[in-house]
Amino acid sequence: MDLVFPLEQLDRLPFSEKKVALAVCRDGCTFVDLDALRRLWRRKLTLELFLPVFAYVFQPQRMPLPQHILCEEVSERTMEVLEAASMVFGHINAIGRVVADKHAVIWRHVFRWAAFFVSFADSLLPTMRFARPLKETIDNFAQFTVETLPGYDPFLRPALLATPGFYGYLFRTWKLALEDTTDTDDFKLLKMLSLIVETEPDPASAPHLLEEILIGAGGTMQDAADLLVRHMRASKPGLAVYGRPEAYRIALTNFNTPLRLALLLMKLQKSTPELDAEDALQLALGNAKAMKVLLEVLEMAVGGVIPSSQPDYPFLLRNSFDTLRWIIEAEGSGHNLLCKAIRRGLVVHLSALCARPNLLGPPQTRPAVANTIAQFINGLLLPSTVFPSVISTTAVALAQCSTPLSGPLHSVWSHFAATVGHHRTLLSEYEARDLVLKACDMCNKVADRSNLRSCSECKAVLYCSPECQKEDWDVGHYQICGTHAKHQRTTRALVSKREQSFLRVLVHDAYKAFRSAILLQHAVGASRVVAFDFAAGTGDASNAPEFPRLKVLTGEQAAARMAAYDPLWINRVERAGRSDRRVLMHIVGLKVGGERYWLTVPLRMSGSSELARARSIVAKRFPRIREDSVLAPGEEKALEEKFKEFFESNDGRLDSEAYVEFH
Repeated sequence: MDLVFPLEQLDRLPFSEKKVALAVCRDGCTFVDLDALRRLWRRKLTLELFLPVFAYVFQPQRMPLPQHILCEEVSERTMEVLEAASMVFGHINAIGRVVADKHAVIWRHVFRWAAFFVSFADSLLPTMRFARPLKETIDNFAQFTVETLPGYDPFLRPALLATPGFYGYLFRTWKLALEDTTDTDDFKLLKMLSLIVETEPDPASAPHLLEEILIGAGGTMQDAADLLVRHMRASKPGLAVYGRPEAYRIALTNFNTPLRLALLLMKLQKSTPELDAEDALQLALGNAKAMKVLLEVLEMAVGGVIPSSQPDYPFLLRNSFDTLRWIIEAEGSGHNLLCKAIRRGLVVHLSALCARPNLLGPPQTRPAVANTIAQFINGLLLPSTVFPSVISTTAVALAQCSTPLSGPLHSVWSHFAATVGHHRTLLSEYEARDLVLKACDMCNKVADRSNLRSCSECKAVLYCSPECQKEDWDVGHYQICGTHAKHQRTTRALVSKREQSFLRVLVHDAYKAFRSAILLQHAVGASRVVAFDFAAGTGDASNAPEFPRLKVLTGEQAAARMAAYDPLWINRVERAGRSDRRVLMHIVGLKVGGERYWLTVPLRMSGSSELARARSIVAKRFPRIREDSVLAPGEEKALEEKFKEFFESNDGRLDSEAYVEFH
């Protein structure tokens, strides 16, 4: 900066003013010199001609080292430098017009000193004549960044964000502002914070940025989480008081800022895989403090307290739902947070938003808001309807909701409500059952669970007799018994025993709905595996997703997919091969903590008549189809429709005793 604005440029000043300016730009500058320059600057509307003074005073090499500040007695030379920088810093917003290509140079020099004053405020303020209150220093630099210089300029903004330490400075000053007062509507600071909130972080720089942010916030993820929640709580009351339009716009921006920063931190966290999961920000936020505030704000939006005509209103809804999803998914296994959110009104608020399109904001932004809500329903709520606790809690909430009659979210909400209702019926039947049927893992004999015994070591396989247990042990169970036990513990850490049991009910229900199509696949391909994906809740507001989504995999495809989820997959396939086609291999996809997992859920039949009938129809009606034939998509669809017609006709109907049982 000193080379960009050399002292020779002061020659444009009148001699008397040049003399005062040069007196500050020399070693041994005194308080008298600084006072003279300050009095001169008070009479000026712009200090553009004094840029060489700023350049000289803010030279990086003039900045004292920490040991020069923290020593018992600060040297006279150091104090002269600090006093000059402090006095000049108070006038940075009067520098006037600056050539655009010099903006980044000027800003970086001023930033170093702003960060320096903030870092050493406690040590400097009591001893300095020209020291300024910390809040004034923060405000001056915020105004300098977003108003004096065009910080939002598309060419300047990337340069600011690439400056080492800027992220840390922002969080440090944000923390200081919140600690100093509960009045968080300093719009200049909020505007400077918003410089980074829409940034898509570079994965290569994510660890560096995250480390900066944590240092600025206090050192830990919990500090960052507390900072976000504190701002949400402090800014929420402003949403309930509608005054001047400009003031209310600032209030909305004020609440949106921590939400946007939370989402930025989520991106940084996902780009930092080495981050300790126990220390992850989402777990810190997942203490439900932030969730409670967000649900209260959604209640205000649904109740009309927050005007939906506000320009920032759509972002409030979108950011709230994105942050809520992040918080809820952070819990991982277990569904306490989601159930708590539903009991606090989440589903009721969603119902109102789906039923009343005017609550989605101005017409031009409604599609984006509707898609965010649809992704929340289809991506979080719908996949969670496979878990009994979520089904029961949601069913109670839906009883309080009105059914949407029209609007962009009608199909999504109707599909979600119908799915919950159907699953609630299945859950009631499941809980009311008197007989629990299971099958022997050796001979596949179906019997009451109470008449079967499990392996005493792994507890994962069942036998109808000691002979079957001994035979299974001899053919290889002794080699994988320990793997069975370990895999069972791992699975139950994600999905409880009751949840796994109810998953079989859901898969059985899906099997009955698509029976002919599934049997056709098994009849044509002995090694084929049907995947029931209950985690594939996607789609926009215009359509409801297929749920569950069915896909047929070859044996090789299934083995590749299950390699990361089931170490016993090969053994299970071998068992199915020895079952005389009474065991059909199926897998189930479900979402836990925002991640998709696959579980093996074999379909067990009381006999082979079901599949035998399907194979007979294929052999009789479609003789050109060979086993394990590869069919074109169009050909497969046509074959499926014809097969279903034959299968459901009188000659293809199943005997009533040929039931299907899940194990």
